[in-house]
Amino acid sequence: MTELILLGGVVGTGKTTIAESLSRRAGFVHLDWDVIVPAEELLRRARSLLQQGQDVVISEWFHPSHGNVEKVRDAIRGIDVRVYFLRLTASLRICLSRKPDVAHHVSCNHALEQTASYPVPWKMMVNDGEKDPESIAEDILKMLRGQIRVP
Repeated sequence: MTELILLGGVVGTGKTTIAESLSRRAGFVHLDWDVIVPAEELLRRARSLLQQGQDVVISEWFHPSHGNVEKVRDAIRGIDVRVYFLRLTASLRICLSRKPDVAHHVSCNHALEQTASYPVPWKMMVNDGEKDPESIAEDILKMLRGQIRVP
């Protein structure tokens, strides 16, 4: 069965870097919602890859008001795919160190409060700056394989 990871989080939490690590480590194709526009093209690519048996990771903020989770669900309807919803969080300090302009977007800590309103059960992954992206990607893969539990 193919796998689809929806890797969410606000600007600066490490979504792209960790998605690229998952790509290198486990062969997931990384589709970045910020790069592939319009959204219909990203969803078409994701559907096509999944139908071909390729695992996919999509990185995006996945804010509830954008409706992108529902768009992904509609796009993959009828495909035998296991979907994982992972949300990256990080301190404002970490986010600002990666993306200095993040402060005018949203406080990273505020994202924690928003997660409760998501229409799907998200697994939380904290990017605290102590681990490199490769280690976080490895933790994600272990969690997907049931080797570790993440709250």
